[in-house]
Amino acid sequence: MDLTMLFMLVVIGIMLFFMYRSNKKRQAEARKLRDEA
Repeated sequence: MDLTMLFMLVVIGIMLFFMYRSNKKRQAEARKLRDEA
């Protein structure tokens, strides 16, 4: 396994992690707005 492939995998993993985190945050905010309405 060469370094460039490893680096790409790490970058993709980080991107997926941040997408997942912001998605959970957005869902929590939407739930909060629904409860207040």
